[in-house]
Amino acid sequence: MSEISMIRILLWGAGGSVAQGRLEQPCNALQLNEKIILLDAGEHCQKMFEVFRLGSNSPLYIFISHLHSDHYNGLNPLLESFSLLGRRRPVYIYGPFGLRRIVMHNLEKLNFPVHVTEFLSEEGTFHLIENILSIRYVSAPHSLNALSYIFETKEKIRLDEEKLNTAKLSPIQRKKLTQDGLVIKDGIPYELKDFVKQVVPGIKVAYSGDTLPNFRFAAKALDSDVLIHEATLLKSDWYEKPYMAHTSLEDALNLARKIRAKLVVLTHFSSRYRDNDKLEIAARTLFPRVIFAEKGLIINILFKYPRIFHVERISLLNN
Repeated sequence: MSEISMIRILLWGAGGSVAQGRLEQPCNALQLNEKIILLDAGEHCQKMFEVFRLGSNSPLYIFISHLHSDHYNGLNPLLESFSLLGRRRPVYIYGPFGLRRIVMHNLEKLNFPVHVTEFLSEEGTFHLIENILSIRYVSAPHSLNALSYIFETKEKIRLDEEKLNTAKLSPIQRKKLTQDGLVIKDGIPYELKDFVKQVVPGIKVAYSGDTLPNFRFAAKALDSDVLIHEATLLKSDWYEKPYMAHTSLEDALNLARKIRAKLVVLTHFSSRYRDNDKLEIAARTLFPRVIFAEKGLIINILFKYPRIFHVERISLLNN
């Protein structure tokens, strides 16, 4: 895989179980070069692939946060659409126990392999994409086996070109130096630490899924570049339905402050809010860098430090 210069966050579904008007069911994505990481797959999520021109044969990893239907309603229709479009690459699907039975009955209709991994522990870590990306999952207090996810790329080490030239290290020796931390040339050892000009921290994106405020998740999401967190209701409205296992906007932003998130994307809004006006007023005094998720929004996180974010919006005419 070529070097990752940025991660793109593609926003599509900012609603909950009731999808209406501007609020689609949960479905967003991370894009690392040509690779797509789908965060939940609510109804109509295949439309997202069309609008963002992601392609039906892109390398695809799907993470389902929990097994409420608004988070997986679009999964089988998405896979069937890919099959009709001639997909041949495998699709990798990850999520809580019980996910396999939702997918498996549909496999005979598909032209490509589907690999399903169910997480049986309350938390864990694994790696994807040639070990470039680490994923942590942690149990979320929402429903049975619900999960939150943290995605983080490897740090980048930038070497001092002048020192490399002085040592007359070849491109092959430079690669070995970066990979192994040591290269020997003409009997002389050269250590990586002597050539490091800058260490750029990996890009870290935390995705809450549906959850009450969760400090186990917060501990793993510490210093995230982007926190994508549900904010179903304002606190005043949440008090009317305290049995709902969701996070209020105020609690989500308090958690963002505690983990020192650089940017917060709020999502999963109740359909009671016809627009974001009330939510934005409440957020303004709590956290300075908040984006309200909406269809067609793209957040580019550049692999630089200090981190650079670029936000754009694609046209949704006829969508």
